[in-house]
Amino acid sequence: MFHEAPLSLGMLINRSARLGQRWLESRLSPLGVGAAAVPVLAALKVQDGMTQRELARRIGTEQPTMAQTLARMQRDGLILRSPNPADGRSECIHLTEKAKRVMPKIRELLVSGFAVTSKGFSTREMETLEVLLMRWLANMEAELGDPPAIEPLDAQVQKKTPVARRPRAPGTKRVRAISPG
Repeated sequence: MFHEAPLSLGMLINRSARLGQRWLESRLSPLGVGAAAVPVLAALKVQDGMTQRELARRIGTEQPTMAQTLARMQRDGLILRSPNPADGRSECIHLTEKAKRVMPKIRELLVSGFAVTSKGFSTREMETLEVLLMRWLANMEAELGDPPAIEPLDAQVQKKTPVARRPRAPGTKRVRAISPG
């Protein structure tokens, strides 16, 4: 059911993102965390001590937006700033103990949200959707001249664990893995 209007798919993706944001915000609020903080917390969990510039690039957001997010997170006691020993003009951002305590609860919410949104989809369908959206993002980043905010699609696809093949119904075609290019 592909719609002819070129905006239809973009509108569906946009609406999906807005609904997901609304769902997440309503569940994060009691924890004292905003949805914008989640990717920052995740990035700092992997590499604590990044600068604002590094975080903005890693997450794929503009520096002023990142500055506002970090200010809110600092106000909420989720991050601390320290002078950057490599460059005195910038600061390193670190997780607080409060952030480390709330992160497992955030993870549970994200898993719950995934269960809600993936209801009725097979594992293979969800993997295909992920690969297609990664390619969609890579195309837009390339068009805008942005560096990839997420690991390149080739690396993501290569890391995927093969899914056990299911028997096909007679007369159906096998769905192949989607390769870029």
